[in-house]
Amino acid sequence: MQRSQPDYGAETLQIALGIVTYNNQHYQLEQLLSSIALCARELGDKVALKCLVVDNGADSSDLFEHKKYPDFSIQHLTSQGNVGFGAGMNRLMDVAFRELNCHHFICVNPDGVFHRKAILRMLHMQNSFASCLLEAKQFPEEHPKQYDPENFDSPWLSGACLMIPAEIYKSIGGFDDRFFMYMEDVDLSWRARCAGFKTKICTDAYFGHQVLGRDFSARTEKTIFISARALAAKWHEEPFRLWCEEQLTERKLVEKVEAIPALLNNFELPSNAKSVVDFEHYFTFSQARWE
Repeated sequence: MQRSQPDYGAETLQIALGIVTYNNQHYQLEQLLSSIALCARELGDKVALKCLVVDNGADSSDLFEHKKYPDFSIQHLTSQGNVGFGAGMNRLMDVAFRELNCHHFICVNPDGVFHRKAILRMLHMQNSFASCLLEAKQFPEEHPKQYDPENFDSPWLSGACLMIPAEIYKSIGGFDDRFFMYMEDVDLSWRARCAGFKTKICTDAYFGHQVLGRDFSARTEKTIFISARALAAKWHEEPFRLWCEEQLTERKLVEKVEAIPALLNNFELPSNAKSVVDFEHYFTFSQARWE
């Protein structure tokens, strides 16, 4: 890919980084903010970074209010409690696109860390293609979902480090915040593709995020299956919905199906949905690149 500075035109490119915290330890946030400072220095004077932060759990405003970073600014929104990842990010996107007129918004997991050239390289790719959803490549552990090594297309993108251009937000909106947590990024990716946008992985923009080998609590496992069931219901995939319900009861995560929250059933299925959605590969939602 091209390594010269992207052409941003005459105006300063405004980029917002959205961070939704939930009882994160301060050292995690310190690491993330330090990595953002390194990224900002790589971008030059034609790019302005602003961190938008909201707490879904314990308040971390003291860290963000007292730390000063000369290369980017921080705006801390008042917490509305634990409203979920998608709803939290949607609040930040609304500020970014409607109030600050940002060109791009990047969803950022608070327990991750940027390579210093990650944001620059994501901008390089945005500059090389028409507006697309764009995911940084996670390390040291990648998600097994596939991507094309030549055009970088991927069936769906993780919300851990996800660049959303203003054009796509204005076309399809943000996350469906009825997903409390998990699968909201799959749903957003599918809606973007159905609307004609590409979903790509920037293979040389690295975002450190350790996800494998974690011990899932019963509460987390329950949330994952409930979100997967909702995704299947929204996209009219009855066999996968029934499988999720079986798993919820067999694993004793719920006593009965009636106790599960209401389904997302008011979504008009796009005409090209069958060429986009993939429930055949279960939680990979894509053919895996390795077994």
